Amino acid sequence: MARHRRKEKADKEKPKQINFDKPIVSSYSKPLASKEVVERLFELHNELTALDSLEDTSELKPFIKDFMNAKLIESSNVGVQSLVLCCVTDVLRLFAPNCPFNSTQLTKIFNLVCRNLKSVHKSSNTFHDQQVEYLNNLSTSNSVVLICETENSTELIDTFFQIGFSFDASNSDDDARFLEPIVNCFNSIVASANSLSSKTLNLIFYSPLFDTVNQVNQRFEKIP
Repeated sequence: MARHRRKEKADKEKPKQINFDKPIVSSYSKPLASKEVVERLFELHNELTALDSLEDTSELKPFIKDFMNAKLIESSNVGVQSLVLCCVTDVLRLFAPNCPFNSTQLTKIFNLVCRNLKSVHKSSNTFHDQQVEYLNNLSTSNSVVLICETENSTELIDTFFQIGFSFDASNSDDDARFLEPIVNCFNSIVASANSLSSKTLNLIFYSPLFDTVNQVNQRFEKIP
């Protein structure tokens, strides 16, 4: 019995792996400017990205709840959007192969991905590094396939592919940086989706991204 109590005490005294403890959602009592939210999200992201694994994923629960707050997941600020997605994809990586988000939450996440990627070519956008980073997270952890679990998966996949095919490496160095993770995401979605719309298949068949085309040819005999 005494040994059991010592073990319980040792478990309780395990140091936390995540030390970040600042609010990231603005409130009436503690208002936060967008710049401060971005700075705090960046700080949290730095902690999460440094972790290869997490022994106690319950440490992430308060953050997961905050990420789904409308002030973050529906933010119109490109910096907030980009850092939220960096943090969310870090969470997905740490939870893999499990997922802490339900279908409704995943829909909000991938809606934000699509909205955020539309800002890449805006001259005022200074968050390309973070955008490339969350795309790499989605690709390397294979969590991008969760787009297939969203409530409007066909529509979201169509939008994601349409945005992805708007990048052109011959136009700019920035576009070139985005292409590799985007193509990797495309390949993962093609490998996992039960079906793809004719809209997306047409985009793929007429694209120069041959790896994706080859995967489509292997999985789908004809456009539905």
